[in-house]
Amino acid sequence: MASFVLPTPANVASNNDSARKSAPQQLNVFQRWYDKFVASQQRRAERNVARYLAETGLKFTDQTERDIEQRLLAPHRFHRN
Repeated sequence: MASFVLPTPANVASNNDSARKSAPQQLNVFQRWYDKFVASQQRRAERNVARYLAETGLKFTDQTERDIEQRLLAPHRFHRN
C-alpha cells in the first residue's frame, strides 16, 4: 500500500522556509567569492601600478597617469614579454 502526504499549509510553509534559508546562504557564498575576486584584482592592479612607477622613476606626472589608465584598460600591456 502506497502512502503519500497531502500538501497542507503547514507542509508548504516548512518547505518554503527551508528554501528561504538556503537561498541567502548561497547568495552569501557567491558574494564572498565575488568580494575575494574583486579584492584580488585590486591587489594585482596596485602591484602593476607600483611596478610601472618603479620602472619610470617613481614620478607621477600627467603622462604617467594617462599611461597607467591605458594599461589598466588593456591589462595585457602590463605583462612583460
